[in-house]
Amino acid sequence: RDAEAFCECYCPTLELLQPIPGCEEEIFAFLLLGKRSPELALKFPMTAECSMDLCRYYEQIGNPTPANPVELAFGVPEQCHALGLPFRPKQCERMMTTTALGQPVIPYEPCPWRTPGEKEDVLICSDGTTHDLNPQEADSWSVCVDHSFRWTCPANYPVMCEDRNCDGSEDHCCQTEVWRCRAREERQCSVALIEDLPEWHGFLTPEAVIRRGTTTTYDPLQAYLGLTSTTTIAGGGIAGQVGGILPIAIGIAVAFGSLLSLSLCLYLGWEHVRSVAKTLVGAPRIMQAYRTDPVSVFGPSRDVKDSDRDPLPPFRTREEAEKDRQDRLANRALQ
Repeated sequence: RDAEAFCECYCPTLELLQPIPGCEEEIFAFLLLGKRSPELALKFPMTAECSMDLCRYYEQIGNPTPANPVELAFGVPEQCHALGLPFRPKQCERMMTTTALGQPVIPYEPCPWRTPGEKEDVLICSDGTTHDLNPQEADSWSVCVDHSFRWTCPANYPVMCEDRNCDGSEDHCCQTEVWRCRAREERQCSVALIEDLPEWHGFLTPEAVIRRGTTTTYDPLQAYLGLTSTTTIAGGGIAGQVGGILPIAIGIAVAFGSLLSLSLCLYLGWEHVRSVAKTLVGAPRIMQAYRTDPVSVFGPSRDVKDSDRDPLPPFRTREEAEKDRQDRLANRALQ
């Protein structure tokens, strides 16, 4: 899974890693080798200066809800957000630094929350400060927001939850039991930074087994033959011999079937073809033309208007006719 982190997250976003001279080699040597054991950390350490460059890189690719998303051609891959990278700068620097001036050896702590604090009702923040809290007061839990967020939980709240649902969805909550977490899950270590993985010892997690499910490139016949007993006869046995002539046999069968179907169609449809031909060009066609009424065939397709004749007077309505009748009666009475 750590190799997948390199291929699916680091490689597409390497242009965002801009270390000072000399730190690029140190960063990759530590991520590939130094983080795997205290002995290797002594040989391939991470200095405070270089850890600042690495943490600036994590700040850009690890935050799933950044205030100012980075500009990449295809954006930050979702795999980077799923890795659980420490994107809080000060918290990240404390996790990654293994050597500093005056402190030649600093223990590598990629998952400090796995070991809760020794005292009850005391929060340890990422800047190293400790703070008493009152579990009954919600405001007292947010003290680490101003101190680079929570490093470990109190002894009486030893479980740090995976989701960030506390302090305004900015920090991970502390609970007494895992089932009390909103997602029912304890905060996990990033597979890109953890010191040890079961895959390195030959053990795969269920998720890794699913991701590494293999498929075959054999065709169905070859896949079937691989599961059954085969013969040692030269040429691959009966299946191999049949496989060579099978396409030819299928082609011959298709051609013969097509020819037979065409012959049958011609035989069954011949009488119909003859009757249609007689209707179009034979004696029935002549008799049909003889019985045809010339007037209905050669008559005009529309009414022909006589352009020399005056147009008819407009049609009068009943009211106009009644008015004319009354006018005639009135004229007659005056006479």
